[in-house]
Amino acid sequence: MKLLLSLLGATILFGAAIPSAAAREEVSMDFFYDNLAPYGSWRDVGDYGYCWQPFDVDSQWQPYSDGRWVFTDAGWTWDSYEPYGWAVYHYGRWANVIDVGWVWVPGTEWGPGWVSWRHSQRYVGWAPLPPEAQFLRAIGFSVWVDEYYDIGPGNFRFVENRDFGAQRLNTVFIDRRQNIEIIHQTTNITNITYVNNIIYNGGLEYNEQSQRSASPILRYRLDRRQDFEGDRRHQTAEHLRSRVNGDSLSVIALPFSRHASAPPSKLAERVGRAEINHGWRGAGSPDEVSALRERMKSKAGVPDKLPAQPQFQRPEIPRTPRVADPRMKPVDPSSKAKPTRDAPPRRVDAPPKAPEKKLPPKADRPPSTVPEAKRTPPTGIPRRSELPSASGKDRMRDPRAPGPANVPQPPKVREPERKKVLPPQQRTQPPARPEGVKPGQAPRVAPKPPNLPPDKRPRSVTPKPTPAAPKARVAPSPVSPPPKPSASKSPSRGKPHGDDRSGAKGRKKPSDEPK
Repeated sequence: MKLLLSLLGATILFGAAIPSAAAREEVSMDFFYDNLAPYGSWRDVGDYGYCWQPFDVDSQWQPYSDGRWVFTDAGWTWDSYEPYGWAVYHYGRWANVIDVGWVWVPGTEWGPGWVSWRHSQRYVGWAPLPPEAQFLRAIGFSVWVDEYYDIGPGNFRFVENRDFGAQRLNTVFIDRRQNIEIIHQTTNITNITYVNNIIYNGGLEYNEQSQRSASPILRYRLDRRQDFEGDRRHQTAEHLRSRVNGDSLSVIALPFSRHASAPPSKLAERVGRAEINHGWRGAGSPDEVSALRERMKSKAGVPDKLPAQPQFQRPEIPRTPRVADPRMKPVDPSSKAKPTRDAPPRRVDAPPKAPEKKLPPKADRPPSTVPEAKRTPPTGIPRRSELPSASGKDRMRDPRAPGPANVPQPPKVREPERKKVLPPQQRTQPPARPEGVKPGQAPRVAPKPPNLPPDKRPRSVTPKPTPAAPKARVAPSPVSPPPKPSASKSPSRGKPHGDDRSGAKGRKKPSDEPK
């Protein structure tokens, strides 16, 4: 009985951790194309095919930066704060293309985190695995990944062990310029395996790392969701984002297939030949690089089952053929007439033209019963001589042809002319009547001279002006001399005596007057 209960408990425990492969059908690559388009651009990159690159990141940005590492029943799991982290950190791989930046190559298998680990007593670091790192369940990934996939020091990000429990690890990164020195002090501890039908990301010991970390490293039970909301191809960011529910971490883990109905709807500039920076650019002199490569070689060696050089096979994406228009019919090129310049293009959906009625030849026409001389046109039809001219606006048109000339126009009503009435301020008095003209009688107009030739016209004699009569000379009148002043020495009136200087000589002085 105890054995039966223990087996039942183990079945329930492992069944909760094992995702149900038959619960949902596989999702195509179109799910990635549609749900990642708002956050980045798709482009065709060399042999990698359609790759995705995020928007609004600087040149120093690197995958597995904005987030934290948590420990789950699948090992070390990356919990990203970016809205696209549900896809690019759990499916596919990353490549650093020169002059382009980091691009993500889609994959089909979900994993807690596809990275290479390095560790020492003081530091811990990780680097994204390249697209050539195809996961084989029988082999997995181990300490030889740096040597086999040529992962250089520039692709690693390091932190101190005490900062490994930080909520945002990009705030505690060590400067990349110290990576070469740190590489000499660390060893590779990568250990990604396939155990109990799940991919397990090991390497770091949880208990040992928790003791070295200043902040607690959270531990969760992993909840893999395979549900959709609304439209299957277009999901909301909130639904795809990972979330913590108590002691469980809920993540989207959908089964994918390589099939795609069509390429991404919008593609950025194509990269024909992709040159990859594996992390060795600027690593130092050739002697330093060779010494560093020797240091990064693993003692375990590369498994014999792997090929001599890592390879990547470009995925073949089937294209959905365009549906032909049923209204279009195949046309023989030899029988297709060349359209003239004046002929309007014929629409596909236009109704077929009615066949033209051709009259039989004149010899085959039945003879007329009316003699040729007695034929008269029917009434109501004008004769040819009565028709308007065929030039300009008088040209007659076919009454069956549509156009403004064959549409009856309403008769034009001529409006009576209105007399212009001036305001009282601008009105003027009638001109004065000439003398000798009675009221109501027209004034006399002088007759116009007859229109004669110039040689017979009477010459107009201009009367010479009569000279004016000479003015009579008037003799000047004699001027009388001015009167002589009188001999009286009386002072003049109106002037004081003191001012009269004319009679000062004959005036007696007061001393001469008799006493």
